Amino acid sequence: MSSKLALSKVSKTFGQWFAQLDSIHCSQVLEIAAAGGKEIIMNLRSAFPDDQKLFFELQYEVRQALKKKTMPVVDQTMQKAEVPQEITKPLIKAIHSSLRHYRISSYLRDADDEAFERTVERILVDNYVDRLYDSWEKCDEYLGLNNVEQTRRCYSSVMSLVEFHYQKIETLEELGDYMELELNFNEEKIERFLALVTKHRTAIDRTMLFKKLKRIEELLVDTGA
Repeated sequence: MSSKLALSKVSKTFGQWFAQLDSIHCSQVLEIAAAGGKEIIMNLRSAFPDDQKLFFELQYEVRQALKKKTMPVVDQTMQKAEVPQEITKPLIKAIHSSLRHYRISSYLRDADDEAFERTVERILVDNYVDRLYDSWEKCDEYLGLNNVEQTRRCYSSVMSLVEFHYQKIETLEELGDYMELELNFNEEKIERFLALVTKHRTAIDRTMLFKKLKRIEELLVDTGA
């Protein structure tokens, strides 16, 4: 099933669910939507625990659609399924915001495997091994992309994955799952990325430990300890 058809189907189900709510619960949903923020789905799940599956499916299909379509197109698809605009607008905005890492990873996702590996390793070396360059222009020359903004995005993507690994998840296997499910990297790119992290593990460990100690020091200063 295409992402558009899947989104239409789950949106229709959600629209029907909303239409059958009594006035009190209807107002509750609208209040949650009006509050906005990335917690919309979480707040809906908390308010209506018996409908967890519906909210999960809605969030998933909106995310998948936003990876390929613009916000107005996704909004139009949902409204055609009779989901009120008061709900679609903040919901789409919240989910679009959560896809920032997916968007900035576009070059790495679309590059051939060799270019991907070369770019990732150079970024790891520059950030965690030698600290070679001190401006985005020099970083761009180093990567050879001839696009400073694209270079910034590549650095941000690689560093975010490393930070995520060290701060949120424990194993490289889990990091690989995240890269596949959330960022749509292919298996070959995932294997190469994880191998590079392993290759430079000592240097990355040293840098991450230094950052952790620095955060602790700043916290102690802030608290006057």
